[in-house]
Amino acid sequence: ALGSRTTQAVTFQRDLDRLNGIVDSNALVTARLKSTQDSLGQIANTAQSFLSALTSGVSGDSSTSILQTAGASALQQMTGILNTSVNGEYLFAGTNTDVKPIDDFNAA
Repeated sequence: ALGSRTTQAVTFQRDLDRLNGIVDSNALVTARLKSTQDSLGQIANTAQSFLSALTSGVSGDSSTSILQTAGASALQQMTGILNTSVNGEYLFAGTNTDVKPIDDFNAA
């Protein structure tokens, strides 16, 4: 009868709720990790592009204004990437996930 197994049924429901919570939490962690990995790839690409511009500048193929523009562009791109958020939480903000980690240096 159900009376003698009520405790077991309640325990199973509690366990199911707990496991569903873990599944939901894992889905959120997966999304954050994927976004973090994508952002780090974008940072690497931006840094590589800027390094190429610097290499051209050192070899004399680019003027200083081109290098300055490339640097400003790289800084702006990096700022945007580092301010990436998932579900309203900034990925690179440390423990203060509700605070933008990097200020926009071009803002007046």
